[in-house]
Amino acid sequence: KIAYIYVIFELYKIVNNSRFIFFFLIIIGAMSVVYGAILSLYESSVRRLLGYGSIVHMGFVILGISTFELLGVTSAFFYVSSYVLLVLNFFLILLLFIDKKEDSDEIIFVDYITMFSMFLNKNILLSIIFSFIILSLAGLPFSVGFFSKLYVLLSLIASVYFFLLLF
Repeated sequence: KIAYIYVIFELYKIVNNSRFIFFFLIIIGAMSVVYGAILSLYESSVRRLLGYGSIVHMGFVILGISTFELLGVTSAFFYVSSYVLLVLNFFLILLLFIDKKEDSDEIIFVDYITMFSMFLNKNILLSIIFSFIILSLAGLPFSVGFFSKLYVLLSLIASVYFFLLLF
């Protein structure tokens, strides 16, 4: 995912001050935000949900980078760093959600959202931390995910891309 960002910067060095690259990146970023959001609406698998969510998150990063201004690039960098920290914490907590079959020694990793209830009902602290991470990834107000998305949107406003705020 990070390699795509490097390719975008290298492409910008080659095609400097081209309006085509700006509009191409804006269209790609906006389409990935909408596409990932639509696909993740009715998903019950955690792995697929994180995959579709990463499409949305990288769309926000592309929108921030597409301005090619200091505010846009720094907001995209803040977005990537907060996203990496949240996903790292998510996977660390996800390692705690393993189940063992009663009749054999086979270990089952929890993959579906409905299976989380048996773990989260037993440990209240784990459920609070896990809920905060999930809601922060979704962009709950006054969380890290909210401020990272807000900074990207503010960089778009500062770059006079008002029509993207409709998404």
